[in-house]
Amino acid sequence: MQVVIMAAGKGSRIKELSDGNPKGFLEINGQPLIDLIVNNFNNYKRGVEIILVAGYKKECYENHLARKNIQIIHNPFYDAGQVLSSFWFTLPLLNNDQELIFCHADTIYEESILNELMDTPGDIVLAVSKTNVDEEAMKFVLDKDEKNIIRVNKKISLPQADGEFIGLCKIAPDVINSLKQATVELVSNIDNRKSCYFEDALELLLSQKKYTLTPCFTKEMKWVEIDDASDYAHAIKLFEK
Repeated sequence: MQVVIMAAGKGSRIKELSDGNPKGFLEINGQPLIDLIVNNFNNYKRGVEIILVAGYKKECYENHLARKNIQIIHNPFYDAGQVLSSFWFTLPLLNNDQELIFCHADTIYEESILNELMDTPGDIVLAVSKTNVDEEAMKFVLDKDEKNIIRVNKKISLPQADGEFIGLCKIAPDVINSLKQATVELVSNIDNRKSCYFEDALELLLSQKKYTLTPCFTKEMKWVEIDDASDYAHAIKLFEK
């Protein structure tokens, strides 16, 4: 199993609490967020291959994770593009014979969500929540049977949205090559490089009608995407020991 952690962003909306460091170093109950994320994967499976895409202050991750078996890839253009352009840097490292987990370094979730995700079969499985969706969320729309996701992007209106994608997904080995091709196709356009999210590549795959996107509902399980100070306060309270 390979894991790609997206950690290139600057986190401008929470800079007053991060002491100038990347968001992955915000502490939850005395532990940096990045440690909690890495531990979730190591607890799930020994020997998991972790790839972290760093950008802003990459040396923070290099120094902090130096003793861990984690490959750090640098995106020097982190401030001029969106998530898909950072994901593009990982393509040469992705194996077509292993499951791939994609996640963000600013989302904390309990281990049961990862366990549920891994137990859910499908070409591409997205961990999703049906509660507390706002305009900035990465929203999704289900088919009429609620078995498959038919759209996933930020532009979906709130009345149309069935919930929010929490930024954690599993991709089957036989999808990897198509995902690489979709990423290259989108990032090859300079405007897309500046604006495209990882989910745009997923929607491109959907349009090809070769794969399905399966929801894995978080239900009552705990998770928080930390974008600002209120999110951080909520995460500390929700995950307090």
